[in-house]
Amino acid sequence: GPAAAPAAPAWSLAPSPALAPADYQSKWMALQANAPVNVSVRRVPSEDEMKSAMAAANIACMASGDAGPVLKFFFFGHDTSGSFHLMETVIDKASLSASNTVKSDNG
Repeated sequence: GPAAAPAAPAWSLAPSPALAPADYQSKWMALQANAPVNVSVRRVPSEDEMKSAMAAANIACMASGDAGPVLKFFFFGHDTSGSFHLMETVIDKASLSASNTVKSDNG
């Protein structure tokens, strides 16, 4: 018989996410955080490398900065159902570890 059509992805991020800084701030303050996800990094990326890698996955950067011992990023995206997902990433330069805290409209 005919081959089955590939299943559509169950979840994906929409391209070109947009969110006003004030809306990001109010969502970040109001939403509950999931448990942080800690990962190791092989080296400390530049801010531009991080922004480019995330943009390729439909995740935009609201703000970033080099705070001495750490790099901080505030990212966001929205999925195809319209829910926003916010993430704070803190990269510890000395330990080469990244802590990622995610907050979502849909829990």
